[in-house]
Amino acid sequence: ANRSAASLSTVSLRAALLFADAAERAGVRRFLVVSSMNADASLTEPPAGMDPVFAAYLRAKGAADDAVRARDTLDWTVLR
Repeated sequence: ANRSAASLSTVSLRAALLFADAAERAGVRRFLVVSSMNADASLTEPPAGMDPVFAAYLRAKGAADDAVRARDTLDWTVLR
């Protein structure tokens, strides 16, 4: 499937935030984020040879990891 950087961001970042929001509303304390090796929210340019869409995926996963880590209401684990 041909996925755009925007759709990967929607799935990888927005979905993680929606699930974290739902967990908080439901009173869930433990939350698992299934991330990706090399996830990095600060990745601005794809390294040489890396597909730009894959770089966007890693950036979105990193942003999701960071956003969940910033929550003090969840006992989170980020699995990479």
